[in-house]
Amino acid sequence: MMRILKNKKGKSLFEVVISITMLGVIVVPLMMLITTSVILANKNRDKVDLNYITEIIVEEVRTSVKEMTNLPEYSSYDSSINDYRDYTIDLEVLVKQSAIDGTLKSTDEIGVVGPSGSVDQFRTFSYKVEYRHSDCYDARYPETYEFNIYIYHEGKNVKRIKVPVWAKRKLHI
Repeated sequence: MMRILKNKKGKSLFEVVISITMLGVIVVPLMMLITTSVILANKNRDKVDLNYITEIIVEEVRTSVKEMTNLPEYSSYDSSINDYRDYTIDLEVLVKQSAIDGTLKSTDEIGVVGPSGSVDQFRTFSYKVEYRHSDCYDARYPETYEFNIYIYHEGKNVKRIKVPVWAKRKLHI
């Protein structure tokens, strides 16, 4: 043991180069794995947030039609000027107007503040509901209506869904 401690002989240049090469062969793939994991985690977070927001919006639309209430008061969101105004929307009026004149009716964008990484951060989503009586109503099912919902994130359309809603009664004239 004393002989090892007294040995003044150092490592050769060749041994150092081999050690650094072996370390690089191990560290580079690990760094790539970590980087890829972070990228995938961010993409999955975006998908989870979008699914969460979609569930909330669909439930609000269905509840509004079933219970004959307005959509909940949210701030309308204009992504270009960050203008927030509280208002409510009656989807029954949308259905009646489209049934009368046969045109596509649409709400303004309705803002929804979605979850983000921490309590202090929010990601703004908005949505718009559209209805055209000729495309979204089947007389064989007089109490069922289909609404097209467009979901936006930072002004970009990220999801379009068609939501059938049983209204418990006929909404249009």
